[in-house]
Amino acid sequence: PCFAQNQQQTNEKLNQVKQAITKEKQNIANISTSYNALEAKLKADDIAIAQKVKELNKTTKSIKNHQTTIAKLNTQQKNLNQQKSQQENLLAKQLQAAYTAGDYDYLKLLFNQEQASEVQRSLTYYQYLTNARIQEITAFEQTIADLLEVVTKQQEQTQALQQLLTSQKQQPTELKSKASQAAKMASKRKNLT
Repeated sequence: PCFAQNQQQTNEKLNQVKQAITKEKQNIANISTSYNALEAKLKADDIAIAQKVKELNKTTKSIKNHQTTIAKLNTQQKNLNQQKSQQENLLAKQLQAAYTAGDYDYLKLLFNQEQASEVQRSLTYYQYLTNARIQEITAFEQTIADLLEVVTKQQEQTQALQQLLTSQKQQPTELKSKASQAAKMASKRKNLT
């Protein structure tokens, strides 16, 4: 009886130890699962942080490119404005010269048959002046078109730059949020070990 009682007590203790071992194995498995989940989450957060840093660098580079483009467009606009002013002055001088020359029109020259060689020379001269004015007016129109195109590009670049600057202001906040999440996960992982 005493041996049977000792055997029974030993079996109970053995069962208790087996249960404690099973419970600890389960705890270890749970901790391992939690640790692996936290490790995966931390890795995902690290990748997300790296992606945000990459986006921030890309945005910064785009901002610099837009600023360079805007500076070039500003220079181009300044040059076109100078060219436009020069062309306006030239056209004004041509119109002033035509006005001061008087009412010498083609019909008077054509009806003047007495001096045919002089008429021919005058017609050639007036044709040359007319062609020169047409070229100047065409060049002036092209300058205006170029100027409008540059102004439109400037507005587009400025708008894109503003969007990039707004995006850049938001990116550090998102980056801090991801870094904070990663720090929390690292802290939880440390507590598990």
